[in-house]
Amino acid sequence: MAVYTYGATNINFSTFDVWSNANFTDNTNITLGTVLTDAFPASANPVGVGEIYNRSWFYGNVIAGSNGNVAVTGPYSSGTSTGTIIVKNVDYSVYSYVRLVATPTYPFSFSSWRTAASGGGSSISTNATLDLYVGDQTSTVNFYAYFV
Repeated sequence: MAVYTYGATNINFSTFDVWSNANFTDNTNITLGTVLTDAFPASANPVGVGEIYNRSWFYGNVIAGSNGNVAVTGPYSSGTSTGTIIVKNVDYSVYSYVRLVATPTYPFSFSSWRTAASGGGSSISTNATLDLYVGDQTSTVNFYAYFV
């Protein structure tokens, strides 16, 4: 998944729409509560930008190809989907990886995680379980499970 990393100073609110799953159209009157709406772990009552300083935030989607399903199994469980899962914004300062799992539907088999649909793009991994650490695939937003 893509990763957005903040340094220790100068957080620009215009960067929130790059990585946050929150649904907002501009940066007027935005709150950290809104920005962190779909974060994991959830921040019950964010009080300041210090909660995002020096942190890296995971964002993106996991998409099942025909003949299988996908799930996020770590650090939280999304349940399975035969479509698209919008992955929660995971705080890499709290959790070291995000785990994606692809499961084929019989009689098909898992082929690979890809950067594009239907076996297109580049291969990311041929392992049906994919652990993504803070330095992995930092610009890939969509992860496609390809089944054959």
